[in-house]
Amino acid sequence: MTIGEKIKELRSAQNVTQERLARALHISPQAVSKWELGTGNPDVSMIAPLCHFFDVSADELCGVENGRIDEIFRENEAKSTELYAAGKITDMLALWRGAAERYPRHWPTLSRLAFAYSAAAHTYEEVPAGEDRDSLIEEGIRIGEEILEECGDADVRGFASICLIPEYIGRDGPGDARRALTIAEMAPDIHVSQQFLLRYACAADEEKRERNARDLFMICLRTAVDLMKEADAAAWPDDMRAEAADLAARIAAVGESDQKRISD
Repeated sequence: MTIGEKIKELRSAQNVTQERLARALHISPQAVSKWELGTGNPDVSMIAPLCHFFDVSADELCGVENGRIDEIFRENEAKSTELYAAGKITDMLALWRGAAERYPRHWPTLSRLAFAYSAAAHTYEEVPAGEDRDSLIEEGIRIGEEILEECGDADVRGFASICLIPEYIGRDGPGDARRALTIAEMAPDIHVSQQFLLRYACAADEEKRERNARDLFMICLRTAVDLMKEADAAAWPDDMRAEAADLAARIAAVGESDQKRISD
């Protein structure tokens, strides 16, 4: 089987059009067609992106090494965090663009690229030459929606959702607000999140159970504080305000008890 025949086989098996593959590889659909017809072969620079796009083993396509992709992703994420903290958003976007060109089917990489587009659109830096903020936003949305449509990884989908919802809320086009709501409603309920489920999964491991309980408590407490800042407590029903006051008193009591224990 020629490499063009293998590309066609993989593309058909994954329900990917020639246009979709061409867009991911930044080439023309005609080039893909030539590969599959046997009238042309991919340039050597296309081999690695093809391997990672189809998520096949190295030997399955043409012996290209692809086992380090997760390690490379972690390295890129560490660099990206440093660039973001330093306010070098354009450099962060360039980093993830390069990674996506190399691994166009690696969903975690694409989710970070969607975030980078959004960050670049809203930064105070100059946008990359030849681009504008609206086009950056649209590209970030396109990638995010592609992730929701094709990726099954819950963490990656959640990251993409966090990127998409603010962008839709920030626009005033027909259906934008409804799309943001739909994306939010697709997310799993908080009670089936990793942190909640670990309450039960760690029952036999006292140390892990205690650590998870602390982490979950702080997550809930910080979220409650954020929500209190946003909410108008005066407009709450009396029973809800009473319950909130009772919960606050119980939290305070726990804090006082711990403080006394530390003092003793």
